[in-house]
Amino acid sequence: PLDASALEAPSRAALRDCALLFDASATATAAAWSARVEAAQRVGGAGIERTYGEIDPVGFLALLDALPLARGSVFVDLGCGLGKAAILAAAARPDALRTAHGIEIAEPLHRASLELHEATRARMGAQVADRVTQVCGDIRDSASWPDDRADGTIVAFLYWSTWPEELRCAVARRVVAETAPGALVVVSRFSLPFPEVDCFELVERRWVDFEKCIGETVSVYRRHGSGSDNYGCGL
Repeated sequence: PLDASALEAPSRAALRDCALLFDASATATAAAWSARVEAAQRVGGAGIERTYGEIDPVGFLALLDALPLARGSVFVDLGCGLGKAAILAAAARPDALRTAHGIEIAEPLHRASLELHEATRARMGAQVADRVTQVCGDIRDSASWPDDRADGTIVAFLYWSTWPEELRCAVARRVVAETAPGALVVVSRFSLPFPEVDCFELVERRWVDFEKCIGETVSVYRRHGSGSDNYGCGL
């Protein structure tokens, strides 16, 4: 596991503040997480045992520190669960991220994310909370995406290690539709499922400790200004 002392100073400060918030939300987390099987069936079909996973704050912040973020970027966590990534991102990178958004389809998880958001306001103030939104919606639907996505460079985060291929392809199609040149897409374990497309280029791959002692390979892509939207997903 990563040592928090290796993080940049703003990330270490965000980690200290958020750790207390996340510990306080443990009860709500347990109750909300019981909805994950039902939500998995809704978005990916029956028989999926586990669609959601929890990020490790230290691993996530280390990844965030390393990303080549443009000033004024808009962070979007697709399938955000309790919304921890958006809160951490807003707290740790105010220099680069104008806003941070989480989109979650499971209503119990979304309700828990709203409680965590209010706790963020109480502990960390409006300077963080006002830059974070949590939305209950389908990430495959354009209406669920943040209204300000056209005002800054999108940074889309997909912790999709347990998602089925059909869902990954459907979400990837929406990502292409919602992003513009310069956008960053960060995905865990699986590469973007449309290698034929030349509108995204691989920036880097790295190993990140995401969930306790479980690590993941993370791929970072950047969208450039040329190419077609031929997904190659067979959809």
